[in-house]
Amino acid sequence: VKNQLIEPVWLAHSFIDDLILIYPVYAIMMLGAGVDEFELSVLFVIWALASFAFEIPSGVVADKVDRRGYIFAGSLAGAAGFLVWWLWPGFGGFALGFVLWSLGSAIHSGTQQSLLYDVLHEQGRQSDFARIYGRGKAASSLAVLLAMAVGGFLARNGYEMVLLLSALAPFASGLLVLGFIREPARSNASTPQATSATSTDLAAEAQQRPFREALASLRRQPRLRVIALMFIVFVGLSGVVDEYIGPLLKDELSLSLGTIGLVYGGVLGCQAFGNAIAHRLGAVRLSTLGQASAGSHLLLAGALGFGISSDIVWLVLSFGLYFFM
Repeated sequence: VKNQLIEPVWLAHSFIDDLILIYPVYAIMMLGAGVDEFELSVLFVIWALASFAFEIPSGVVADKVDRRGYIFAGSLAGAAGFLVWWLWPGFGGFALGFVLWSLGSAIHSGTQQSLLYDVLHEQGRQSDFARIYGRGKAASSLAVLLAMAVGGFLARNGYEMVLLLSALAPFASGLLVLGFIREPARSNASTPQATSATSTDLAAEAQQRPFREALASLRRQPRLRVIALMFIVFVGLSGVVDEYIGPLLKDELSLSLGTIGLVYGGVLGCQAFGNAIAHRLGAVRLSTLGQASAGSHLLLAGALGFGISSDIVWLVLSFGLYFFM
């Protein structure tokens, strides 16, 4: 009975999970707490390395446990990260918070998609996956948009309440999955069997297999190599630049925290629209996607050469085009 309501529950979970009010100002908060620009970059590196380190082990665990409880555990890790930032506002606390946030994100990555797919597969509705998942991503983008717009204004009175509310969001979204979704049968479940291998050997094999399969796919499919390269260059570059936009808007353009949130909100509005219609763009040529991504980065570069008022417009257009495609 629970899984018959999968779409509204999934959309609500996706929305609440990304209603993180600290989003637009956490880099500004860290700089204000005494972290310098170099240490801020180190924190972002720690965040990225932790995400990479947790990704495969978390996926191995997800194949062996109840995914609802596992998603809830990931939500608790993310919530704990924000609480650590509140209780320990220094370089060490920020680093630990990023590690916990990375752990929660890694647990959710893949686990959420597989849970949704298997719920729909159990109902014979697997063809609805792209539509519901895309709408879930759109709901997430709308939540981030709201968080960006509201978080900056709330932060004008201090970061404590913003961090507490940011911790509450993933906790509530995890409870939603735990309470309103039933664990379905796994559509492609398979448990490795071996009589002579040790548990350590099996764990190592489980972690190495995805790498080998991915490399084999890259060798066999030239188009996949192009997509991987586009992801590394375009997505990676945008992800890095995005983290510095907040301090740039505050220090270089002298914008208030509330205005910074509104600028981010304009960008996320484009992202939400793109996610909502993504399932309709399956016929878009790979070259078109590449040209749009390249164009968004040219717009971003152009933002560096114009006046203060024009910078904001170019930033929104750049990230808006990127997220739309």
